[in-house]
Amino acid sequence: MGSFIDWSVLGVIRETFCRRAAWIIMLCALLNLFSALAVVYVRDEGRVLFVHLQKLTKEQSALYTEWTQLLLEESTWTSYGRIEAEAKDKLGMIQPDSPQLITLPS
Repeated sequence: MGSFIDWSVLGVIRETFCRRAAWIIMLCALLNLFSALAVVYVRDEGRVLFVHLQKLTKEQSALYTEWTQLLLEESTWTSYGRIEAEAKDKLGMIQPDSPQLITLPS
């Protein structure tokens, strides 16, 4: 009696399947390798950016300190008492008496 199954066809199918499986396994291995390299790159880039952020934060803190010191210096230079003292000492200005003041109508 003859066989209904052609064993040579099954061999070709099995061989083709094994080749495809090997390619799929190789493709998955390459994709896994590229994924691992991407993870390493992204983590390294994250570290570099974090160090840069720390430097910028430190610079911001220094600039803020300088700015507050400049505001304090500005308020010192523009105080009325200091301006009056400078006007008297360096320019020889005096505060006029009441009779010397003239009020202009608006």
